Amino acid sequence: MSETEVKKEVPEKAFTIRAIIIGIIGCFALVAADCILGPISGFVATAEVSVMTVVILALLQMFLKFKMSYAEYAVIYAMIYGAAASYGGWFTFIFFLGVHNAKSPPWLPRYAQFVPEFFKLPPELFQMALKGGTSAPFMDLMPATITGVILTLLMGIIGIFGTAPFRRQIVEIERLPYPATTAAFTAVSLAMEPPPAEERVPVLGSRRNWLLLGLLVGFITVIFTSGYLIETVFPGAMVIPHYIGDRPSASGILWGIIPGAALGLDMASMFPWGWFDYFAPMDALITITIMVIVVNFILTPLQIKMGILEYDPSYTIDDVYFTAWFIQGYKYHVIGSALLIGGVLGGYIAAWKYIAESLKNKEKEPGFVSPQLQWILSIIAVLIMTGIVVSF
Repeated sequence: MSETEVKKEVPEKAFTIRAIIIGIIGCFALVAADCILGPISGFVATAEVSVMTVVILALLQMFLKFKMSYAEYAVIYAMIYGAAASYGGWFTFIFFLGVHNAKSPPWLPRYAQFVPEFFKLPPELFQMALKGGTSAPFMDLMPATITGVILTLLMGIIGIFGTAPFRRQIVEIERLPYPATTAAFTAVSLAMEPPPAEERVPVLGSRRNWLLLGLLVGFITVIFTSGYLIETVFPGAMVIPHYIGDRPSASGILWGIIPGAALGLDMASMFPWGWFDYFAPMDALITITIMVIVVNFILTPLQIKMGILEYDPSYTIDDVYFTAWFIQGYKYHVIGSALLIGGVLGGYIAAWKYIAESLKNKEKEPGFVSPQLQWILSIIAVLIMTGIVVSF
């Protein structure tokens, strides 16, 4: 009887030197992208830079003698996306810096008593920011910046250990068809596993060709949109306008027919995500389109007709919709957040049997600490976080 040798599968090494270096470079690229996107579109990049970094690496792997593992791609994607995940902490931190000097809205000063004094900026810096037109006083802001970095990193690390026992459940249950992740995986899988020679895809012949065409179309539409590359390098050049239809700073073009209705496209916000062209139509985009029509042509005009929303024909689109989203009426932002939270919790409730069984598993995952140690670290992290909150 011959003995069969079983070769133990060795997991791919994820945290390689090149993966870490590329991840750090991607984090700087994220900051650069925000410096461009923010003033032009009003948005900040989140998944976009991590996706495009991965896509660029996948393209290099397709055409050059350059190979990376799935694990390395995952680390790079997570590092850059993780940098964007710190935005929540920064928004809170910036709020704390200004809350001591702010006078409105009326409820804001009440929160100031709960904010530690070391978050307080000198009043003159606050007034300088309100006035505008002066260079940022970087040296004066440095202590606050260092404090913010340390606290954001600290809370992030504590949060990682605090949620460690539920790491597997989060990954398993939240496998949503998220466009950014799907797009990144599509590019990487085509680079790692070239399509078979017999593959026949309509028109262009292969999925890889469709990917390349979509990326090309997306790149061209971005650089030819107002505010981006072509207009910056060649002022006065013919480009895609910033807005088509309604403009945020003007009244609605349909308000004579349907008060409160909005019909406009912000092309400077749309086309930076244009590299999804190779993936359209997507369920997410179709859903967003339907909800925009419902909100802009049904819910908002209906609230105005019922007198729930304050309205005057002289108001701008920004006036009406900022009020509708955050201040009066149904407050779409609150409803949207509640629906999102409900959807996520619904997934966990539906999978409660799986969660209960998985928590009983005591086997150590490859390259990770044991479940028992995860619980110990989690309890310690929760106690530390509780102590920090109480001390404030």
